[in-house]
Amino acid sequence: VAGETPLEILQIEPRVEQEQIARVQRLRQERDNALLRQKLTVLENVAKSNENIMPAIVDAVRAYGTIGEIADVLRGVWGTYEEESFALS
Repeated sequence: VAGETPLEILQIEPRVEQEQIARVQRLRQERDNALLRQKLTVLENVAKSNENIMPAIVDAVRAYGTIGEIADVLRGVWGTYEEESFALS
């Protein structure tokens, strides 16, 4: 659009990406994985109920669960949203 300032695109250096991957791998090796599995199981059970899931999410985070691991549990219970597509006539 005329007159708009173009958006600045953030460029992440490959070195930074590799450093972050290494940090997550180290975290997964050093944390108490048995405790995390327990917290993720509690989260799954709570997600299947009508209870507030936030305390279970906080417990999983405190056990060093990653966003991906927590989201995988929730996707396993609730699935993923898929928008319906409508054909234009």
